[in-house]
Amino acid sequence: MQLARQGTTCCMIPHLQIEKELASGELIDLTPGLFQRRMLYWHRFAPESRMMRKVTDALLDYGHKVLRQD
Repeated sequence: MQLARQGTTCCMIPHLQIEKELASGELIDLTPGLFQRRMLYWHRFAPESRMMRKVTDALLDYGHKVLRQD
């Protein structure tokens, strides 16, 4: 991200990581409305402990709240 801030390169950075920079104008979105879709996987072992089930559920809940779902 430092090179993008310096204006020496263009790069793909997740919006979640640069929300403040986009809002302030320090960085600009060169492709507004376009995004790169990536599948995320949460690997876990079976049988799953009660604690790991809670961690899994918390990660899924948070991911659904903050990540694009389209």
